[in-house]
Amino acid sequence: MTEIGVSRVTSFSMFIDPISKLSNKLYTDQRIELAFFSSFLSNPFWFHHAMTHLANKEGFLFCDHPMYDVIEELYLTFGGWQGGPHNCWSPCGVSRILMFHICRET
Repeated sequence: MTEIGVSRVTSFSMFIDPISKLSNKLYTDQRIELAFFSSFLSNPFWFHHAMTHLANKEGFLFCDHPMYDVIEELYLTFGGWQGGPHNCWSPCGVSRILMFHICRET
């Protein structure tokens, strides 16, 4: 039987915490989108940092698809949206060019 360890549960909390704190600023479908997006990420610390930074920006409003705001913040802060500087694990295989192309069309 598969067991979920404490470290995995703790990493999920780093995704869930900033999303739940924005329940008064985001619609339910936007929070679901962020939860789905975060499931692709291998680094919960980056997501937590980016979401916290965006939430605390004065006058900042999330776009219709907040995932794109988070991706842009991850690139501005860390130079990438997935993992680390030499990360080879990208579960959904999405490129930066594709992400920003989609973002600019919506």
